[in-house]
Amino acid sequence: MSGLVPSELDDGWIDAVSGRISATGNNIYREVLRQFADQTSWSGDAELNEQLVSTLRSLSSDHADAIAHCQSTATRELALEQALVAARAHFLTQVASADSTSDGSLSPKCVCMVGSDHGDGILGRMASGITEKRSAEWPLLPGFVHATAEKFIERIDESTAMALVSPIDGSGVGEPLSADWWQRCRQRCDQTGTLLVVDHSQLPPVGNGYLFAHELVGGVSADAVILSSGLVGDFPGGLLVASNKIHDQLRALGKSSSHASHDLVGRLVLKSLLTLQEANALAIDANEFAVTLAERIATRGCVRDMHTCGRTVILELDVESDAWTHRANQHRLHATIASEHSVLFQPPLLISDEDQEALIGRIDRVLADLEGGSDEDIASETESTGTDDAEEDNQAAWDDADEPESNESDDDPASDEDEDYEEETDDEEDALEADEKLEDEDELNGESDDEREIVGEAEPNETQQSQAAPQPTETEQTELEQVELDEFETNEETEKF
Repeated sequence: MSGLVPSELDDGWIDAVSGRISATGNNIYREVLRQFADQTSWSGDAELNEQLVSTLRSLSSDHADAIAHCQSTATRELALEQALVAARAHFLTQVASADSTSDGSLSPKCVCMVGSDHGDGILGRMASGITEKRSAEWPLLPGFVHATAEKFIERIDESTAMALVSPIDGSGVGEPLSADWWQRCRQRCDQTGTLLVVDHSQLPPVGNGYLFAHELVGGVSADAVILSSGLVGDFPGGLLVASNKIHDQLRALGKSSSHASHDLVGRLVLKSLLTLQEANALAIDANEFAVTLAERIATRGCVRDMHTCGRTVILELDVESDAWTHRANQHRLHATIASEHSVLFQPPLLISDEDQEALIGRIDRVLADLEGGSDEDIASETESTGTDDAEEDNQAAWDDADEPESNESDDDPASDEDEDYEEETDDEEDALEADEKLEDEDELNGESDDEREIVGEAEPNETQQSQAAPQPTETEQTELEQVELDEFETNEETEKF
């Protein structure tokens, strides 16, 4: 898969969504570009559309009415535009042919799903169910109605010209629509005369014998399918696969001619489909990757659930997707965020055992790293500016070493004894130092204490007096006290006088 890594990624990266670039797992587009370089026109190849229709019919389980025409376009949004134009024309034709009891004032509308992504152009923003795509510069135009997957089918009525569906529900964590949902939606569209259009442009071929997700999961046919992912490389472009209903309206509007097609995109798609057909790739067990991945990460507690739709695997996590992205970048793994708490993988249908093992191993290591740190640590790392963790740890260790140790508790008697012992030791050391200093001075002057008193030198300081003066006897102490008492009485008489 290294050859399918986007150009902005260096060697050593693994692109977990490389199936969007090529469902075959190889760069098969170089030959197409070389052959197309000598073409004098970008459109006009009538044989190309016939080849696309024939190949799609052989790969898909749909009948001929469901795949009546193919229209290659420069962008996938242009394919959506043609589907919408044809659906509204079909609606107006039905209204015009109805009897007088019908309400001819009904305005055709398009019901879209909340959370869906249909492109960044004007039409794509109006159809997308992502509020961030619509702002003051991109107001919601009339004719588009959005509903969640639970309410979607209820919103389809006789005024609905087109029901636009993505196979994966983007309003939650990215769960694929169920078989029951597909069957009920198809039945409701048939009852109301609504055209069911499936935007398959972000979902590569699914496998298990099927090309389309709605066939694999629900066993239903669509009135139109928009293809792009995994079939055109890293180029813009799309393919509108139209049923007889859509084809009739495009032909009436003059939009189904070969000159309206984009031949380069058509040739890229045809090359991809032929490669899948030659390798019998659609017969591959699409669940093999998901089963192997589930076995490897079964003990990872940060994985809440796993959802699959062909080769597309969505991991629902207990941590935020931004934390996953941060860890994945450290392991050089590129994936897509499906929601706030889920990530999406789309490996190719054709992938070697070595590449699959490398991809699954790297996913497992990212999950192991996520479990190794707390939520706070992960959040702080997501907001970090790239400071090296080892340098931060070393700096913290030096800071701790510089800080003074905290005092022991006052209630600890052992601590008090240690402090008293240290104070007494310091006092004794100070006294010894003072004596030694005094003796050194005496030796320098060549005089003893007795000689200093006879000669009448300056009196020593208080510390020296307390250490050198002899203690008085009991008789001398009594005489001293008697003198102090006489002086006190004399002072009292003086104050009275």
